[in-house]
Amino acid sequence: MRDFARYLETNSLPELEILHLPSDHTSGARAGKPTPRSYMADNDFALARIVSAISHSRYWRDTVIFVVEDDAQDGPDHVDSHRSVMFAISAYSRKGLHHRFTNTTDVVATIEQILGLTPMSTFDTFARPLADVFQMKPDLTPYDPILPAISMHEMNPDKTPAAKKSALLDFSKPDAADESEVNRILWSVVKGDDVPYPEAQPTSTLMWLFGGR
Repeated sequence: MRDFARYLETNSLPELEILHLPSDHTSGARAGKPTPRSYMADNDFALARIVSAISHSRYWRDTVIFVVEDDAQDGPDHVDSHRSVMFAISAYSRKGLHHRFTNTTDVVATIEQILGLTPMSTFDTFARPLADVFQMKPDLTPYDPILPAISMHEMNPDKTPAAKKSALLDFSKPDAADESEVNRILWSVVKGDDVPYPEAQPTSTLMWLFGGR
């Protein structure tokens, strides 16, 4: 927020910025640390403050914010293992939910098209840019953040089975802890042990071989 205020003063907002909001990694159920719900509320509110600051500024007309999940491959979604979170936030975004297959390379290709950059690899060369989620006429209504209903100061209790398991994991930096164990702990804390964990389903691999004799 301090950087953005300086950009406003000096009219020097970069054409591309990449931000990392780290609270989505959580600390599992480690005693004395914020609960997973609290971490998520903190992360969501941080994003809301960023969108609000930009939407109340003169840069809103010319800015798009793409939000993708960090570590989307890390553990299956509770509805479908192919599903993840992606937002395209701008004054030109068509409102609502759009049902289309999208991945990170589609976002990269869209950014490249907006900035007039050439593709960096085969993946973004053959990606599907997100032109269909935008409209020609902008809606310049600014966004005001909503304080999460979940407390951002909620702490994990101690002496629970999940807390004991979390105490054995390395949360000193992102991705140091065993991802499978963290996922199961998070599922237990948020969903409860009576809700089956969504196991990844193995599939057979069909290989096509092309070539001469």
